[in-house]
Amino acid sequence: MKVERLNVLGENETVMPKKYDNSTFIYTKESNALLSKYQSEKSGLESAILNDEQKIFKLKEYLPKREFQNRDLSSRIEELKNDFSDKKNDFKNKKTFRNFFLVIKLFFILSFRKVQRSFWMCVIRIQKFRLERNLRLQHDHQSDLVSVKSDISFIYSQRQRGLELFKGEWLSTTEIQTIREGEIGITDNFSSMTPREFELFTAELLKEMGYYDVVVTPEKGDFGTDIVAKKDGITTAVQCKRFNENNSVGNREIQQLLGSMKYYHASHAIFVTTSYYTPQAMEQTKNASIDLWDKDTLHGYVKKYLLKKNIPEIFNAIDNAKQRDEEKRTEARIRAEEKRERQRDKTICPICGGRKQKTRKMCYRCKEERRRERKREREDSGYYPYDWSPPSWDMDWDDFNRRFYR
Repeated sequence: MKVERLNVLGENETVMPKKYDNSTFIYTKESNALLSKYQSEKSGLESAILNDEQKIFKLKEYLPKREFQNRDLSSRIEELKNDFSDKKNDFKNKKTFRNFFLVIKLFFILSFRKVQRSFWMCVIRIQKFRLERNLRLQHDHQSDLVSVKSDISFIYSQRQRGLELFKGEWLSTTEIQTIREGEIGITDNFSSMTPREFELFTAELLKEMGYYDVVVTPEKGDFGTDIVAKKDGITTAVQCKRFNENNSVGNREIQQLLGSMKYYHASHAIFVTTSYYTPQAMEQTKNASIDLWDKDTLHGYVKKYLLKKNIPEIFNAIDNAKQRDEEKRTEARIRAEEKRERQRDKTICPICGGRKQKTRKMCYRCKEERRRERKREREDSGYYPYDWSPPSWDMDWDDFNRRFYR
């Protein structure tokens, strides 16, 4: 996040942090995050500068020694060159084996020394490159450190002026309060919310106030209670009414809430509204265990418990709750449709597809048709159950058994 700097301080000036009252400066999440980011960058740059200084110190100690060794090696190579030329001339004058051996020996020594000098010259160049690179890095880190220190000083100067960072802009706390009240819905008295959204919003408020097991009842068939919550082991029934400011709550709504307490086993009740209460409603709740939250009370609780939170998170929770409600309604519709389909299948004949009673397997026509088919089958097979006569001693017993057991 790039923040515009005001010419309040000089380049090298530093403002010490000031201790602010938490009740006054409650919207410091963005500025605190930016300040912690700059402070971590500052500590990282300081450690990087210290590391660069250690590397530069080691390289500055290492390079002179190697350069001295390299100069000594160069002088040694010059001496070896002179010796080699002398021995070479001796070999030309006196071609003996001893002179030849000395020439070969000096040649290998001279070659080895030259290779050694080339190696150390490469090492010295690499170390010089590292030294230059560390010097550049140290310079860059120091310039970045100066920039971060100026950013930190700018944040402290803005805080001393009574400004706080809010969505990338430095605003006063009163302006921030007004903007956040408009975002959460206090400015328009929650008129942009639907009744269901207002119930879910009140549930989020109760959670921040320390209530647990907060359950929002279904939209239909709630018996006069929108939310059931617990606190300190006491079950509380909550009714929410998003009314116009001129539409006061009467004793009829209070009676519905008091009547639903027994159904939800609640020993305490809260009535929440965006308007006010009639004198009859307030008179009715004198001896009852019920709290009345009018417009002013509700706005005070919202400012106390919800303005410090991240407002998009609150509305995301409300949207998630609405999505869960929609999924539950969809599942209920699917189950109801499946149940109606099963009931419809019970009244359809599986043979002809006509209407039948739920307790029968087939319709009356199919049943009669099957009865007539069975009768015809018995007649064709020669079985007459009503014309049967007792057996006689001179009849065919095989025929009798066949008829009887059929």
